[in-house]
Amino acid sequence: MSAKKKSVLFICLGNICRSPMAEAVFLNLLKEQGLTDKWHVDSAALGTWHIGISPDSRTISTLQKHGITTYKHVARVVRKVLTRRLCDDDYTKFDVIFGMDDNNMSELDEQKPQTYTARLERLGDHDPEGDTIIRDPYFDARGDMSGFEKVYAQCLCDDDYTKFDVIFGMDDNNMSELDDRKPQTCTARLERLGDHDPEGDTIIRDPYFDARGDLSGFEKVYAQCVRSCKAFLHKS
Repeated sequence: MSAKKKSVLFICLGNICRSPMAEAVFLNLLKEQGLTDKWHVDSAALGTWHIGISPDSRTISTLQKHGITTYKHVARVVRKVLTRRLCDDDYTKFDVIFGMDDNNMSELDEQKPQTYTARLERLGDHDPEGDTIIRDPYFDARGDMSGFEKVYAQCLCDDDYTKFDVIFGMDDNNMSELDDRKPQTCTARLERLGDHDPEGDTIIRDPYFDARGDLSGFEKVYAQCVRSCKAFLHKS
């Protein structure tokens, strides 16, 4: 019997700017990692203004600029009306429902039924740069794509901090930046690879800017990586 798919639903106010972009980015990441068949992904609106239409042309343009060219979506609302009362199964069908800002989260919380099982989270809380609010760029001036570009960058959250057991940096600058960017949800151990070098050569220097033809720096990197990786594997 096949394993149950993981599921995630992205929510914003109208489902034509932020949440479809987040959905498209997430689907593309799954495709790149060969995980498409293990996830169910969707997006929806909190309001009914744009139901039945495609994402904003600026959303599609931003996605296409970044190589995501096949995404299609029709806006829907997270609530569906049966007779005269609201009955929503999204709160039980999805493992996680992501909102884009505090207003989204407040409304999601107010709407949730007593039977809800989904985790309600702000997508931006997973941003390793700590930019927690994904602002709605819908009312930005026509021709100004900066807001959509920022939404794209925020949606492209990096799950490496939770996907891997250990993240190795090569030098102190790497380690400092890894530490600065790590999200609150980080589970990976952050280590300098050279700290496993039995010869104590802890800094693996970047040879990129060495003189052309001088391969000594690359040879040293190779030797350090071999020693350190062997030592790490021996201890693991």
